[in-house]
Amino acid sequence: TQPEAATVLDDPRVTLVIDDGRRWLAANRNRRFDVVLMNTLIHWRSNASNLLSKEMFLLVRQHLKPGGHFSFNSTASMEAVRTAVETFPFAVRYGWQVIVSDAPFSVPVPARIGALAEIDFRDRSLASGSTKEEWRAELRKLAGSELIDLVPEWRQRTDVRYVTDDNMA
Repeated sequence: TQPEAATVLDDPRVTLVIDDGRRWLAANRNRRFDVVLMNTLIHWRSNASNLLSKEMFLLVRQHLKPGGHFSFNSTASMEAVRTAVETFPFAVRYGWQVIVSDAPFSVPVPARIGALAEIDFRDRSLASGSTKEEWRAELRKLAGSELIDLVPEWRQRTDVRYVTDDNMA
């Protein structure tokens, strides 16, 4: 574990599983989560479609609790964005991070900032060289950022295919 992330792993709500994510989800069909976060490998690498396919996204969707969110790094792949929009009714983007859900993203900025204020940093740094105050300022900036709604534009696009286990787009 990186020292910057060690305090996160101390949280009793966090469980770290080291396994093939797709295999683990298939083997643990009854597990449900508020959030699934996937740090995706670069989309043009071999076997990336195993993580960025509609079938994988549907598998993740089955594991979300009502109102849960799935967040993944699209690695600048237009096809991955299209796949997310084809698989979930609600999708937003922050940079290249795509966040999808079965529920609308309706938490107003002041509520997001308020929720971040509740985070217990246990008086330890979460990032190398940053103080607790600097990290909170970054989180407030993030919480105040506009989340770009992907659905209106991407549902109409016909120039970008979505990824499946078979086509790799």
